[in-house]
Amino acid sequence: MFRRKKRRDEWHDHLPDRLPRDTLVAPIKVHPMALFLTSLFFGWAVDALTRWRLGGGSIRIWLAVAVMIGGLALMMWAIQQYRRAATSPDVKHKPEALVTTGPYRFSRNPMYLAFCGVVAGLAVALNLPGAVIALVPAAIVLHYKVVLIEEGFLRGMFGAEFDDYCRRTRRWL
Repeated sequence: MFRRKKRRDEWHDHLPDRLPRDTLVAPIKVHPMALFLTSLFFGWAVDALTRWRLGGGSIRIWLAVAVMIGGLALMMWAIQQYRRAATSPDVKHKPEALVTTGPYRFSRNPMYLAFCGVVAGLAVALNLPGAVIALVPAAIVLHYKVVLIEEGFLRGMFGAEFDDYCRRTRRWL
């Protein structure tokens, strides 16, 4: 009748540590791009209803543009590493190689960090504080519904090579 509330460490207990090697793609239900666009739209709707605004004028816009440019540069650098490894960054394609060069030396998820930077910069530039706030739950969903699943998939694909990569590289920053 009543369900016990899950503890924080039980959120991903249903995920296998290692998905079978013959799995074609990571079984991700939420596409990361859709998640970020949904958070931007949701934040815009909240801001339209509440009329929240950020201060800062032109300084806010310049900082937001700098964050967006940084996010786009990080994204392009990460995509370049995928091309060098002759594999695809798309979550719907089976990886042909484990990319550990470029920004992947510092973070296992630089593309997602880049998306966060672009969306946050865009939200600040457009004066949408609700969209910045909506990015927080989007990042939490991304972590539990995409990143952890991808890691199980990659562990099944690349085994000890991925485990070694995880030991020497942080998940986020």
